[in-house]
Amino acid sequence: MRMATWLSRPDAKRGKVGCLRLGNEPGAKKIETREVGLPQRFRFDLESSHIAIRDEAGVEADSLDQAIEQAEAGIEEMRASGEVPPSSETWELMIRDEDGVELKRLPV
Repeated sequence: MRMATWLSRPDAKRGKVGCLRLGNEPGAKKIETREVGLPQRFRFDLESSHIAIRDEAGVEADSLDQAIEQAEAGIEEMRASGEVPPSSETWELMIRDEDGVELKRLPV
């Protein structure tokens, strides 16, 4: 009986990327594949030089580009509502993947 094993890793630009290994013997044939359109969890952390506010819940998006669009919309909402503190500190919104890897920083 041949076994197939899916080995995957998230890739911020291409979605989930992985390798389908056919068989469990050494040298088994591998086929690189890509899962497209599967939602990924992204976390939006707010950081200044002294404070870090972690987003533990996160949001789902189909890609990093979509997560950046959501983050930019959130920043605009915070600015419009006055939630951005009028201080001399510089704030950034950091986008992390579900494994905690930093993917992008945006100025707030």
